[in-house]
Amino acid sequence: MSWQQTVYVYPLLVGTAVAVLLAAYTATYIRREGRDPVLVVFFWLMVCLALWSGFSTLKLASTDPATKLLFYQFLHLGVAPLGALLVLFALAYTDRQRWLRPSVVAALFVVPVGYALVLAANPAGLAWTGTNVLEVTDPLGHEIVVKRAESGLFHLLYVGFTTSCVLVALALIGTEAAKLGRAYVPQALLLTVAIVAPTVAGTLAAFGIPPFDPDGVNLVPVSSTLVAVAIAVAVYRYRWFELPPIAYATVVQESPDGVFVLDRTDRVVHANDRGTEILAQLETSVGERLDAAVFRAADETDAGHVEHERPGGSKAVFDVRSQPIERGGRTVGRVVVLADVTERHEHQQRLAAQNDQLDQFASIVSHDLRNPLNVAQLYVQSERRERDSENLERTAAALGRIESIVEDTLTLARDGTQVTTFERESLERLVRTSWAHVETGDATLEIVADADLECDPARIHNLFENLFRNSVEHGSTDPGSQARRSSVEHGSTSLDSEADTEAVSRSTFAREDSVPGRAEPRASVTVRVGPLDGGFFVEDDGPGIPEDERDTVFDRGYTTGDGGTGFGLAIVDRIADGHGWTLTLTESESGGARFEFAGVAIDPKHS
Repeated sequence: MSWQQTVYVYPLLVGTAVAVLLAAYTATYIRREGRDPVLVVFFWLMVCLALWSGFSTLKLASTDPATKLLFYQFLHLGVAPLGALLVLFALAYTDRQRWLRPSVVAALFVVPVGYALVLAANPAGLAWTGTNVLEVTDPLGHEIVVKRAESGLFHLLYVGFTTSCVLVALALIGTEAAKLGRAYVPQALLLTVAIVAPTVAGTLAAFGIPPFDPDGVNLVPVSSTLVAVAIAVAVYRYRWFELPPIAYATVVQESPDGVFVLDRTDRVVHANDRGTEILAQLETSVGERLDAAVFRAADETDAGHVEHERPGGSKAVFDVRSQPIERGGRTVGRVVVLADVTERHEHQQRLAAQNDQLDQFASIVSHDLRNPLNVAQLYVQSERRERDSENLERTAAALGRIESIVEDTLTLARDGTQVTTFERESLERLVRTSWAHVETGDATLEIVADADLECDPARIHNLFENLFRNSVEHGSTDPGSQARRSSVEHGSTSLDSEADTEAVSRSTFAREDSVPGRAEPRASVTVRVGPLDGGFFVEDDGPGIPEDERDTVFDRGYTTGDGGTGFGLAIVDRIADGHGWTLTLTESESGGARFEFAGVAIDPKHS
C-alpha cells in the first residue's frame, strides 16, 4: 500500500482529531457522571464524525484504487447514521425525551442500516454505478490520485433521507431557540453551522460550484472539520456537559424576575435580561458566582431572601428560589430566581412597625389605663357601702362599661394577628370549655358531632365565648327593649339633657327601631355547633340577623344590645382571619344566626 501527500489531508486530520477527543471526553464524562440522553447521542455523533473524517483521510492519502474503494465503504459507516443521530440529538437537546423510545429510534435507523448493507455488496449498482480514477494537482502542486464513485439509486434515496433529517433537526432547535429568546441565538447558530455544513457542501458539489469540482478531489468530507470545530466551540463556550443546553435552561427571557442557570459548581452560566441587570447591581457577571448570601438563602430551604445595598445607599430585597436541574438521575445544575420584593418588604416593615405600635397601645391600655380604672372602681364600691345614690350607680355602670371596652380592645389588638403555631384540638372540648366561661342562663348547647381541628386554642376559646355570648344575649332578648340606636354610633354628639346622658349610659349603641317580624320574647336560646366539610358552624334559634345588617355586625363598635361594646363579632372576625379562615354569616334553619367557618384544617371523628 502506497501513500500520497496532499494539502487536503490536513483539515481532515484536524477534524478527525477534534471528533476523537470529543468522543473520548464524552465517554469519560458519562462514565464519571452517569448516562444522559444528550450526552449518549452526542458521543455516537462524534464517533460517526470521527469515522467519516478518518476514513476520508485514509481514502485521500492512499494511492491504490482498490484500497480507496474499501475506505470509501468504511467511511460510510460513519456517514450513514449521521442523519438519524442528528434528529435524536435535537430531540434530546430540546428536552423532547419522550420521543427517544425504541420504536422511534428503530424507525430512524431503517434507512441508514439498509444503506450500510447495500454499500457492503453494492447489488445491481444500487450504491454506486461505477468508479473513475483521476490524476489531479492540489494547490501545492502535488500530483495525486483520486477515485470518484458515481452515485446509485439507493445512495440518492439515502441523501434524500439525510436531508429530511437535517431539516427536522434544524426545525426543532430553531423553534426552541426562538421560544427562549436571543440569548440562545449564538449556540443555536453554532449548531446550525454544524448541522447544515455537510448538506451545503454536498449541494455545491452536486452542481459543480467552485471550489467543488466533480472531476477533482471530493471536498465534501472536509466539511466534517467545520462540524467538529463548531461543536467543540459550543461545548466549551456553553458548557454543554456541566450545564444543560437549550431545553435544560428553563429561562423565561422576558420574566420580570432575575433567572440564572448555574452549573454544578454554582457558577452563573446564563442569565436572562433582568438577571443581567441584577448581576450588574451585585457587581458580578456571567461566569462568576453569585453573592454568597444568595446561596445561603437558597440553600437553607427552597426559598429565602437576601438584601443588597444599591449604589446610593438604598437597599434592594430579593426573594431567592432555587430549583435543581436533574437529568438521567443526576443533578447537572440548578435554576436560581431572584424576585425583587423591595416594595413588599418595605410594606411588611411598615406593617411590623404598626403592629409594634399596636402592642405598645395594648400595653398602655392593659396597665396604664386599667390600674387607675380599678382604683376608681374600688373608690365607687367603697362609697356605695356607706351610701347609695343614682349617680354612684351610673358611675359604677360607666366604669364597668369602660372595663369591657378595655378587655375587648386588648383582645382585638392581640388575637387579630396572624396565627403561626397551630395545635390539634377537639372541637367538642373547645366548645364545652368556652361554654362554661360564659353566663348562659337557661340557654342550651347542642354539639352535633366532634372533630379535630388545627388552631390556636386560646384564641378559639375567645372566638366561641364571643359567639355564645352573642347568641345568649341577643337570642333571648325582648326585641321591644332594643329601643333605639344612639347618634354616637359612628361619631360624637353633644348631650343636651340628663335624659340623653342616661340613654347613652344604658345603651350606647342601641338599635334605632324594633324590627318588624321578629319573634316574640324568648326565655332561652339553643346554640348548635358542629363540623362542616372543611370547617365548622355555630348557629342558634334566636331572632337572627337581617340580611342587610350581616356585613355591618362585624364592624368594631356595632351592637344591638344594651350596654354592649360592639366588639364581640369584630373579635370573632379578626380571630378567624388570623387563622386564615373564611367567616360567613347566614341564617339557620330555625331563622336564627348561623356562622360558618371555612378553610379550616379539620378531621371529623366517626363514631
